[in-house]
Amino acid sequence: MAPIKVILGNHDRTRPFYDGYLKRPYRSRYYYKIVGAEWDFYFLDTKCGDLEQGYIDQAQLDWLQDKLARSAKPALIFMHHPLPGAPLKKHGYSILQNGDDLMNVIHGSNVQAVFSGHVHFANTYQIGDILNVVADSTAYHINCSNAHEHFVTDATAYNVIHLDEQGIGVEQRPLRLGSTTINRFKIPNTGFVNQALIMNEINRVLS
Repeated sequence: MAPIKVILGNHDRTRPFYDGYLKRPYRSRYYYKIVGAEWDFYFLDTKCGDLEQGYIDQAQLDWLQDKLARSAKPALIFMHHPLPGAPLKKHGYSILQNGDDLMNVIHGSNVQAVFSGHVHFANTYQIGDILNVVADSTAYHINCSNAHEHFVTDATAYNVIHLDEQGIGVEQRPLRLGSTTINRFKIPNTGFVNQALIMNEINRVLS
């Protein structure tokens, strides 16, 4: 049986997660590192309180920078919200709001790839020499080809990641390929969210 490693997404609530799932004392953020035989694996918390958008706090960035500096192994990062990249240029309103801060930490490090989700459609892009892979959803698929109107279909998939001495491979495995639109919603503003709103929420969570 494969072990299950959990990260939190925007629909999760941290206190019930600690109380009901982990059964541990509450902490405002949930992130950790797993050391493998040949790779290091980092699981980050990009939740921004109860908002849809993602944000990584400074304490977590400092922790990541320190851990990366202490290991020579190649590393992978797993997090819910994607970094800004070419396929997501019209998704600033939803993705990681301080991606530049994370890139400043991992640029030039041993991080080989960042794996994320959140936007409900699969896409892949490169930032510098770091591969970014965004998985589709196991809940429903969203067609975002129209930046201002998104269409929801009953389609689900998951990714399988292959690691060896040659590098990284990713295989998408669909579970259902429904194409009928079951919901739609408007996106009036595709830009990044007001920074004051983000900081108010993250400060509320960390206080």
